[in-house]
Amino acid sequence: MLKAVRWSVVAAGVVVAGTSYVIPAPASAAGQRSNRPVGTFHSSLPTYPIARSWGAFNPPNSLENVKVTKPNIVQVATSATASYLLTSTGQVYAWGIGLDGALGDGSNANSVDTPVLVKLPVPIVSLANPAPYKGEIVVGTNGDAYGWGSNKDGWLCVTGQDLDTPVQVPLSGVTSVAGQGNHALYNEGGTLYACGNGAHGSLGDGSMAISSSPVKVDLPGPVSAETASWAGSGAVVDGVYYDWGYNGMGQLGNGTTQDSDVPVQVSLPAPVKEVFRGGDYQGDGSTLALLTDGRVFGWGWNTSGQLDLGTTTNHSKPVNVPALQGASEVVCGGSACYAILNGQLKGFGNGASGVLQKDGRYVAYITACSQNVAALRLN
Repeated sequence: MLKAVRWSVVAAGVVVAGTSYVIPAPASAAGQRSNRPVGTFHSSLPTYPIARSWGAFNPPNSLENVKVTKPNIVQVATSATASYLLTSTGQVYAWGIGLDGALGDGSNANSVDTPVLVKLPVPIVSLANPAPYKGEIVVGTNGDAYGWGSNKDGWLCVTGQDLDTPVQVPLSGVTSVAGQGNHALYNEGGTLYACGNGAHGSLGDGSMAISSSPVKVDLPGPVSAETASWAGSGAVVDGVYYDWGYNGMGQLGNGTTQDSDVPVQVSLPAPVKEVFRGGDYQGDGSTLALLTDGRVFGWGWNTSGQLDLGTTTNHSKPVNVPALQGASEVVCGGSACYAILNGQLKGFGNGASGVLQKDGRYVAYITACSQNVAALRLN
């Protein structure tokens, strides 16, 4: 969605072509990730035995692949320093760099390739995806949200930093969450709230102030999905995409490079099925939107070819990406983007060749944040 500082290594690598496996995915509402558990318990969702992550922290400062095996995984997410998985029984595990409490296990110790259990008061139904810088937020069966990590500028809607165990967010009836950098978005039954650093207008409330109390984002109807990047945010309302915040590379998609502290509508030729906004610092940021008619449109930063257009020209308005026609998932990280196309994972942009052909097995779900990527797969 996502990164207060730029890492010294290139963006995360990507695994590519190999054997395909057919795995059924549940139907999705417009604007929602296709196998993202939202708002209800997820015993009926497809489960997977393996989560893999790669990028800046796997292990630290490498592009090597980390394999995590747990029964019945239904979702993965990643922050700038750690990855997280959710099981069908509502348990959450974390692995990566423990600095500032990012693993949520009560310590700051690293656990790069061994997942640690995050102790939570209720079963969990979804993970913030993407997740804020050095931390995570989850939604419980009771509609309460719980988070942990750096909490810089109050993205957990509470004061205090370096929270190494989960704390409850002061909102109720939460259905989904997204965050990146030092801000987060909370969907309370269709009403969107934001907390954290409002630099460049990322909170969407008409200001650029920091707020550790929830502020409402003024949108024209109920929100079905939300996304976030460094100093930027977006939401889907009735199939229409709105975004706000940092726009230095044209990532708002409105034909300008001026920041906006309130939502602006992005003109697209069909309703949005899925959208993912990337970017990890000033000077980058790309968005990919999967439409209900199967086309993919992209805009924003493209100097490394991360929009998969075969060019390196930035775009301040959405452009069709023919190479991604028919993709089932699209995501963007710091300076590379990814898609699942014909059962295979494709990556493009800076660092996307970092682990080419190291692991070509079927990827059923992909997510990215800053310079880290996580995926669900069969093997």
